[in-house]
Amino acid sequence: NPPYNYLWNDAQAQTTASASGLSAGNYTVTITDSNNCTTVCSVTMTGSGGVTCNINVWLEGAYDDNSGNMRNSLQQLNLLPAGQPYNNPPWNYPGNEGSGWQASHYPSGVVDWVFIRLWETVQPDSEAGKGVGLLMQDGSIQNAEIELTAPATAAYYIVVEHRNHLPAMSPSAVPLVNNALTYDFRSANSYAQGGSGQKQIGNQWFMYAGNIHYDSPLGYEITGEDVIPWQVTNGQFGKYIDEDANMDGDVNGHELVFIGLNNGVFSAVRKSPLPGNCPDNRYITHTVVNLDESSIQLQMETAQNMPLRVMYYPTSNPSQIQYLTCEPTANYGANGNEHVQTISNLTEATDYTIIIQSSPDVGANSADCANMTWEDISCPFTLTTLGQ
Repeated sequence: NPPYNYLWNDAQAQTTASASGLSAGNYTVTITDSNNCTTVCSVTMTGSGGVTCNINVWLEGAYDDNSGNMRNSLQQLNLLPAGQPYNNPPWNYPGNEGSGWQASHYPSGVVDWVFIRLWETVQPDSEAGKGVGLLMQDGSIQNAEIELTAPATAAYYIVVEHRNHLPAMSPSAVPLVNNALTYDFRSANSYAQGGSGQKQIGNQWFMYAGNIHYDSPLGYEITGEDVIPWQVTNGQFGKYIDEDANMDGDVNGHELVFIGLNNGVFSAVRKSPLPGNCPDNRYITHTVVNLDESSIQLQMETAQNMPLRVMYYPTSNPSQIQYLTCEPTANYGANGNEHVQTISNLTEATDYTIIIQSSPDVGANSADCANMTWEDISCPFTLTTLGQ
């Protein structure tokens, strides 16, 4: 008689009617009804398309210099959640890993959950799979089985995210060997093209702590905006909350130390695009400085160090595409991250469509622009020159 309770014998001890993330092998599920009657069913998985991730990473906020490992204070305080915590924005991951778990279900030495993505390129729209894992005190990640959404390729970029740290991505694609990916983020810097990778402390590398405001539309960065949610929760203790950057179950001045130390650091990892085809100005904002009968002057502010190019054309004739001189070296402009460029020799009283672009490549000078791969980082926007 319903309701029914389920218990799988997999490593996660899943408690739902269907189990996810299972690798090949034999499994049993024990089903118990309301009268405490039980039955056991056996399941054989011949292959799930899942990839085993053997990953190691340090979180700056949880690291203990004295022990050389990370603290597992959240586990010691019985604050780890009853299920993976990435089912909310901006991750919206629907996986049921850890669903219904109590403290006894967690293996000893758990620091926290981490979120893992597999990309075929450095671009987020190449995502081939995502999932979660348990980060242990020694930096290893357990129970990280990622189900692919397409046939496997030879190698993947590995992206590791955490609730209050900047993400880290492998600097190159990691070969898939025997359906497993193996990479150690602790021994070298992560991907840092056009931004920051990880923080070097001594001869080891750490994910930057203090990225509390994780849903910034511009990118992954640590700024004064991270102080705002901290102000709301400052003084709260005995809770599992994102503002607890050192993961000791207590929100206090320790979090401000990390935000202050890492203020201004922005990750080279690009954010996953919003639904739809438009990148929604995720990396850049623009302001019209001047507009007249024959020119449009734009001030563009980038969220990251990145090459920059402006594409424009008469809205009525998209075939007449033109480009301004690009900035190929991924350096900030003369005014920091503000770039001012002018589109000249335009026709009066005419609509022009403008798109701002960037490139994963880096050139030495403007002569290299033609050989670089460019992509849109702004939605198309239309401006009209003045008429006499």
